[in-house]
Amino acid sequence: MKKIILMIAVLIGLTACNGNKFHIDGTIEGAGDTTTLVLEQSSNGEWFIVDSIKVGKNGKFSLSADAPQVPSIYQLRLGNQTICFPIDSLDYLTINAKLPNFAREYSVSGSEHAEQVMKIDQEAMQFAAGKGTPAELQAWKDKQARQIAADPRGIVAYY
Repeated sequence: MKKIILMIAVLIGLTACNGNKFHIDGTIEGAGDTTTLVLEQSSNGEWFIVDSIKVGKNGKFSLSADAPQVPSIYQLRLGNQTICFPIDSLDYLTINAKLPNFAREYSVSGSEHAEQVMKIDQEAMQFAAGKGTPAELQAWKDKQARQIAADPRGIVAYY
């Protein structure tokens, strides 16, 4: 019995030392080893740098950071272009993008909420570019309003 309690205590101690982290990896097509990605977190309308990383020669990157205690909005910034996504605890996201249109030509997978935010962003960019009729834009806005009403305290509604 003492051995079991000791093992549990050691496991708890190891977990506490390592901390809870979320992970992001992916590939930036067209990026080289001089490309720097910056991970930022939103707090009260301001962005704070969490970490940065140089992309590998093959465009691959991998980073992790302490998991937030409550769901939060983060962004991956490359120069003046950003990709926004929510993180809820121990998420493991994959982000793939292409240069030079990092903020437009990208995909996010690994989290239902992150995929929803990506879809909202991509649809909004199409309407901002003048694609779609006024009726389609209104239908899209109505759909977003219904999504917010369905889960008003959710991270996607917050975004």
